Amino acid sequence: MGAPVLAAVKSSAAMEDAMKGVAKQVNGLRDDSGNRTKQFYDMQAAIKAASEQLPMENGAIDYAALVEGGARMGVTNQNDSYEDQKRDLMAFATTAAKASTAFELPAGELAEGLGKIAQLYKIPTRNIEQLGDALNYLDDNAMSKGSDIIDVLQRMGGVADRMNFRQVAALGSTFLTLGATSEIAASSANAMVRELSIATMQSNRFMDGMDLLKLDPAKIEKQMTTDAMGTIMRVLEKVKKLPDSKRVPALTMLFGKEFGPAAAKLVNNMPELRRQLALTQGDAAKGSMQKESDINKDSLSAQWM
Repeated sequence: MGAPVLAAVKSSAAMEDAMKGVAKQVNGLRDDSGNRTKQFYDMQAAIKAASEQLPMENGAIDYAALVEGGARMGVTNQNDSYEDQKRDLMAFATTAAKASTAFELPAGELAEGLGKIAQLYKIPTRNIEQLGDALNYLDDNAMSKGSDIIDVLQRMGGVADRMNFRQVAALGSTFLTLGATSEIAASSANAMVRELSIATMQSNRFMDGMDLLKLDPAKIEKQMTTDAMGTIMRVLEKVKKLPDSKRVPALTMLFGKEFGPAAAKLVNNMPELRRQLALTQGDAAKGSMQKESDINKDSLSAQWM
């Protein structure tokens, strides 16, 4: 007879512990004396309600951890009102929970990855679901894993001022599809952006490569500030017009011995790069995580949770 009571007490205690973490990160959940406020119970109720719509292994406890993680990573502004913080944090947690189902990865790990990417690429919290949808759509329609694409996006945060997250995801995913590891994919893509962005300050070897392709370093450098992805595509198209025997040497002149061969794979697979760019740009990706979440929600195991 006491077993159900004990289970309820344990569950309640675990939820209390989870809400302690949320209260530390979100303003207004405790008053100056440390007592719980009306907002505390409002946030707790919102977390419980949301967790019933997106079943997770530990229910509302996992969902509270996502809210806490989002607040800790700065997806909302500490100076915002409680209502604004609640809206943004719940939206972030919902996206992370959906992504966890879509990518079949731990929710906490995904939340951290999405939070970092949102900060690197200046993605507003209200648009984080668009990020998740784009990555999930690539995961579903290319030979690259969502976790690897997320890794590439984090490693390429330094080019966020030149390329948006969709372009970086497509470029990195194409490298992954062609057999590169996430580390090599990110390093190769970074090298392409870096070398072309300082075209006028390069070595004689680089200038010989520009001459071979009949390209103006000053124009390339300027174009990289306004359309980096388009400029990279134009350079690769120029290389593609060379005889096969000259492609790798030309790319090695531009990007060095370490990354020239990797860039050559892109030249030989330009249709795939265009296809993956199109995957991230179109409307087809919209709602892709929600669809997979809905499918999961209808399963017996999710209903049981």
